[in-house]
Amino acid sequence: MEGNQGIEEEDLRILRDFAQKEAHELVMKAIRLRALVIIDDVIEESRRELLEGKLPSGLRRIYLAVVRRFVKLLVTRLQWCGVPYGFKRLPSTVCPICQHELTQLQGRIMVCGNCGFKAPRDKAPIHWAMGAMPKAKVGSP
Repeated sequence: MEGNQGIEEEDLRILRDFAQKEAHELVMKAIRLRALVIIDDVIEESRRELLEGKLPSGLRRIYLAVVRRFVKLLVTRLQWCGVPYGFKRLPSTVCPICQHELTQLQGRIMVCGNCGFKAPRDKAPIHWAMGAMPKAKVGSP
């Protein structure tokens, strides 16, 4: 039992370091691109699905802790650097074009039977984020 705890702590340390590095890199990229950062506001239902999933309890605990830490690190760095950000729910099962429910095909491909939207499940939220961004103004400032 003690050996498993050591492995878990080492894994957690590696994930914490990774979260810190990635938060820094995202903020630097946002500054370079002068971008608005949109953070997926995970709803309680999604957390419950994760907790009820097939992951071992130790792995679920580590995953949730690292995700919370990453979001906190990211928000703190965004605030410190003055980068605009916001939280918005970015669903992967609702069509970003017509808001109808998406159907999942083999290979985690999401398809809308109403408008024909099609994207991999992990990339469908990107379309929600793109729609949430303010439209760029063309022409002189």
